[in-house]
Amino acid sequence: YELLTGTTPFQKHELVNAGFDEQRRMIRECEPPRASVRISTLGETATAVADARKTDAKRLLERVQGDLDWVVLKSLDKDRTRRYESAAGFGRDVARYLANEAVLAHPPSVAYRARKFVSRHRLQVTVGSLLLASLVVAAAGTSFGLVRAEQARKDAVDNQRLAVEARQKEKNQRRRAEEVIERTFQLLDDATSQEMG
Repeated sequence: YELLTGTTPFQKHELVNAGFDEQRRMIRECEPPRASVRISTLGETATAVADARKTDAKRLLERVQGDLDWVVLKSLDKDRTRRYESAAGFGRDVARYLANEAVLAHPPSVAYRARKFVSRHRLQVTVGSLLLASLVVAAAGTSFGLVRAEQARKDAVDNQRLAVEARQKEKNQRRRAEEVIERTFQLLDDATSQEMG
């Protein structure tokens, strides 16, 4: 906590002014502010703390927020069973932070782990996302093409059916016309035969 903020979790003047029993009560019962909250309330002192860490106050605050806050809070947890089991466990979590991996101190969530994975494998995720987008576009294009082809096939079948119906109508009309002509000739033949006879 002091390495990150340049101060202790509890204000020194509060501890000095409190009696021994009050100091013990504060340490046992009061939750210290997160390291990032402490940095944001330091005012001008934050600049000096950041300078000592070869950064500026804004960048220091950004780096401490999140994973480092969780690591520090876990190491200061009032419940002994929720703290790191050893300095080695604490060191492994700090190493995870430095490797941009998910720290164990952070509450487990799929979104958090996914963000960490993406930040570690940005290039691979970008390439994979582009490939996935290409596949989706290709699948959509293929589906659209298949739908259009199916519609064209249906249109062709409908046009063929209409053409067959039109030919059938034409045949029927030709047959009727031939029947009318044949009757007309028959009537003419009958009329001519009666006049002659």
